Amino acid sequence: MPLNVLVTGASGYIGGSIVAEILSLKRGGSLETLSIHAAVRSLEQAHSLTKLDVSVVQLNLSDETAVTDYLLSNDIDLVINNATSIDSQIASSLISGLKNQREATGKEVFFIQTTGLSAFDENTNWPFGEVKDTDNVFDLERQSRDTYVVREVDTFVIEQTKKAGVTGFLIYPPNASLTGEKDATLAHVSDVAKFYGQLIEAIFLGKELPVGENGHYFLVSHVVSWWDIMDRLAANLHARGLVTTASTKHVELKAS
Repeated sequence: MPLNVLVTGASGYIGGSIVAEILSLKRGGSLETLSIHAAVRSLEQAHSLTKLDVSVVQLNLSDETAVTDYLLSNDIDLVINNATSIDSQIASSLISGLKNQREATGKEVFFIQTTGLSAFDENTNWPFGEVKDTDNVFDLERQSRDTYVVREVDTFVIEQTKKAGVTGFLIYPPNASLTGEKDATLAHVSDVAKFYGQLIEAIFLGKELPVGENGHYFLVSHVVSWWDIMDRLAANLHARGLVTTASTKHVELKAS
């Protein structure tokens, strides 16, 4: 099935990597007929993408009318939202635009929300401990939606896509700065981008996938101890003559 894809946050770290991965798949032939549209906030960001095989648009994603007009006029049937995981208004505008596209064309439409594993961290008041993406993630996030904005938006996206008749997915790349006191869950950005490419290929081929309340995907390739990271950092800083010792130590901070 031909797809016209809009990638928001396309000049960002993950968004730009996704655009590059899609372009690679187009050149490889598996997504040859797919068209890529990239939404950015500024002209400066647009310039970085104009030399690629991408249609670049400076779009106010909070403006539901502008978003809907763009999706309809460009026959967009898949949106990948990398712009923000904490703004339900932007998600609402994009989902509403896809709903109008579905009603106008009769085609199935898809919404992929990039969120983050910080939603399941004890530091963000996650009360349910370790969780897998095969668990009932939607119900657990819904129960704790009021204590962290990312969970609130995640729940909103699932509820609104279902209501709008839009096929929804939630993708959770790791956020190493918010993954616990002892360990960090990690995945290289190239692996994250490859997952998005594989997901788009599966949608393109019409494969049956977990979606909606079951469409949660955790992107973790390995877990690393924070102390191992600090030890490596100390060794490299010492090798460059920037610190006097290659070892790390624990320091207790005293309340002032």
